[in-house]
Amino acid sequence: MKGDFSRLGSNRNKHFTEVLSQQGRVLLDWEQNEAVAIAAHLRGTSLKDVIGPSGVPLLAPDSFKIGGFPPNDFTIQPGRMYVDGILVESVGDSQTTFSTQPYCPASGETASPPLAGSRTDLVYLEVWKQHVTALEDPDIREKALAIPDTTTRLKTLWRVHVLPNVGNVQCGDDVAGFPPPAGSAATLTNGVALGGQPADPCVIAPDGGYRLLENRLLRVEIHKDSASAGGPTAKWSTENGATVYGITAVTPIQIPVGGVNKNGLRLTVKTQGRDQYLSLGVNDLVEIVSGEDEIRGNRGVMGTVHDRVSGTVIDVLLLDGEGVPAAYTASPLPQSLYGTGLVDFKVRRWDGLIDPLGPTVALGNTGVSVTCPTVGLCRTGDHWVFAGRTASVASAADSLELLVNAPVSGIHRHYARLALIQWTPGGVTVLDCRPKFPPLTQMIELHYVSGDGQEAFPGDPIKPLIVRVSNGGIPLANIDVTFSIAIGGGSLSPASPVATDGHGLATVTWQLDSTTYRQQAKAALAANPDLEVVFNASLSVADKVAYAPGDPNCYSPPVHTVKDALDELCAHKIDKENGIRIREVVWTGAKRADNNTRVPLSLLLKGLEVVTDGNLDPRSISRATCYMQLELPSDPEMDAWFLPLTLRAKESVNGNRIEWQPVSLPASVAARMQKITGPDRDSGLLARFHLKGNFIYDRDRKLYLDGEDFGVPDGAAPSNLQPQ
Repeated sequence: MKGDFSRLGSNRNKHFTEVLSQQGRVLLDWEQNEAVAIAAHLRGTSLKDVIGPSGVPLLAPDSFKIGGFPPNDFTIQPGRMYVDGILVESVGDSQTTFSTQPYCPASGETASPPLAGSRTDLVYLEVWKQHVTALEDPDIREKALAIPDTTTRLKTLWRVHVLPNVGNVQCGDDVAGFPPPAGSAATLTNGVALGGQPADPCVIAPDGGYRLLENRLLRVEIHKDSASAGGPTAKWSTENGATVYGITAVTPIQIPVGGVNKNGLRLTVKTQGRDQYLSLGVNDLVEIVSGEDEIRGNRGVMGTVHDRVSGTVIDVLLLDGEGVPAAYTASPLPQSLYGTGLVDFKVRRWDGLIDPLGPTVALGNTGVSVTCPTVGLCRTGDHWVFAGRTASVASAADSLELLVNAPVSGIHRHYARLALIQWTPGGVTVLDCRPKFPPLTQMIELHYVSGDGQEAFPGDPIKPLIVRVSNGGIPLANIDVTFSIAIGGGSLSPASPVATDGHGLATVTWQLDSTTYRQQAKAALAANPDLEVVFNASLSVADKVAYAPGDPNCYSPPVHTVKDALDELCAHKIDKENGIRIREVVWTGAKRADNNTRVPLSLLLKGLEVVTDGNLDPRSISRATCYMQLELPSDPEMDAWFLPLTLRAKESVNGNRIEWQPVSLPASVAARMQKITGPDRDSGLLARFHLKGNFIYDRDRKLYLDGEDFGVPDGAAPSNLQPQ
């Protein structure tokens, strides 16, 4: 800040929170400025802690939104946002664009799409504070005071940048090259020369310490940065660079020096100083600079006053190697960035130029020296300010505000992401990266309650979807919530919006469609669609259930889902070679034999006949493949436990018929069986008829009795007998 200040700076390490005035004391400018700086620090820190690194208020949700794409450009919506606790405003009701933004688009950056292929660009906001005096904005000056000015201002400026080709990233991902450095890493140490007795007793010893006769605020500022040819260089001033005059015209001229014409500029200034000291004099070191240069952080053109042509016209001899930008000599001069109709080209006086900036350099006859241990890190505009005080101080060492490896005083820049622009051959997509926040009185929150992650059979209902609306944990009634289907074609009931009840709950039922496996619904505040809750559901279907056979060779080709396995089984059943199927099972000479029915012992002893749909090989029917077992109780008087009894029988084949005929039973066995199966016994006698289908085959030994059909022939009613 190049103002007429007695001191600058507020040491945050001291953690001051207020400045208190005392009665009868002088109130100094730096004390008031420190109070302002303390308040700004506290306010900015609080805002950053509450909002975060950056944020757009929901009361102005489109602020700094990146939008439409005119040719080789994009729009920037007006509004306000906060970056590191600093309020940033784009004033006006109309949008601006990247190329027409008010504070100088960065040189070399473009909003053009790629010539071929795809590309993703990061759009971000740069924010900093710029010092403004009455020279840049005359409205600051009190006109009733005529010429004198009073105070200055700090103005928050911003610039939108484009970082091209950042790769396949999302808004929250790390991006190479972002953020740029917030400030320089250069440091500075100052010191004073202490007095001592010369070896010659006739020489009067000079006083040590700061030697000027007035209290001053000294400034050291980098002119050429470390990367420039011949850099770094620095300029210094004992008046904080505050002696400056506005320029209304610039004309290139040639100035003869020692018989050689050298480059110079004839300047027409608005006014001269109020006295001889404040006026520009011959041989004064000056810098011609524009407001745009200051905003961009560029250096001006250095020279010395060669001649005062008239009261407001001076000739400046440019230093060797100094080039003059075309804008400096344009007619008329470019307009000011601070206000319509203003021209803010200016000429500033300096006390000296350090070329090059070495390890330790004396600042003229001030008694002050500076050391820059980081000469390789200097950037144009880096500066340090420190106060020098006269002999009224206690000692020479106290005459200077000492800096030890002090960081630069400014300008500190802040950055925030705005958007990602995704260019593709098919068009352009913008991903909005601006965080948004509600006002404290409208901290409405939308919470998930229940309904997510359900699974249902096609057509079956699922449990309701429920969300809760609250403000600071307090439920809010009669707040509209919008439910919508994001994936799938189901339905929601009731129709949106749905008002919350007295408990802050909004509820809908969701009927899934019968074909989409994974489906999704969303709930959002009607007043703020950015606050939403997502519900997912899925159908319970076999083709989405994983299946791994115990025997990997069981299926060919391999299967991976239950549906695949079932389909393979069905295909195997249809395509397999036909077997011999059972058509009918009857009692010999009597009715059909049904499962789970009571029959008299006499009927069982007549025998069974099994009718198949193919002629059988008699050799496959034997006692081992066709037999009947009875379960006999161990005690005829009680059914405590049972003994299996296989009836002796004659097994034979007659074409497509299996005939089973039991032999005559001994009288004692028949009497016992009669007693067990008598009418006074409820349990009866359990009989099981067995056919071993995998050992019973046709005459050609190609087809076997099909036990998988369970007696269900094609086109016939099922038999009640289930062969084994």
